[in-house]
Amino acid sequence: MSTASTTAGQRAWLAALAAILMITGVAACSTPEGEGATSADGIEIVDAWMRPGGAGANTAAYMVIRSSADGDDRLVAAGTDIAEMVQIHQTVWDGEVASMQHLPDGLAIPSGGEVALEPGGYHVMIMGLSADLAEGDVVPLTLTFEGAGDIVIDVPVKTAEMGSGMNEEGDG
Repeated sequence: MSTASTTAGQRAWLAALAAILMITGVAACSTPEGEGATSADGIEIVDAWMRPGGAGANTAAYMVIRSSADGDDRLVAAGTDIAEMVQIHQTVWDGEVASMQHLPDGLAIPSGGEVALEPGGYHVMIMGLSADLAEGDVVPLTLTFEGAGDIVIDVPVKTAEMGSGMNEEGDG
């Protein structure tokens, strides 16, 4: 075999290897399953959304938080520049009466598990909006985890789906 044919063969092999690595790299960097997925330090946030609301009103953000971290984590705080106050809440039902409770110790995120923040359950309560939020707007929201630290997500504003359990004020 001549030196020229070996070099051409090596180049073809390297080109094929480079193509495989590029495809693998693109797949590894592509958006994970779920709309607007964001991840850091073993915590992945998917399917985030919030309901529209008027200035001065309240709304809530919903999402699924998944953990592939080695240990449990905890969502301890949240914040945004578009509201006076943001807290982590849970809707608690007593018969047909719902009330929201602030979770001052945050929300446990089990290692290898997921927690759904959804209407009628856990949610990020956004109180005292500084401006109107209309469907199609996108709101930056910082989620603070005990272990993973701050994760900033962009939350699209959407109209609640029928049967979502959300009341007219956008609470819970």
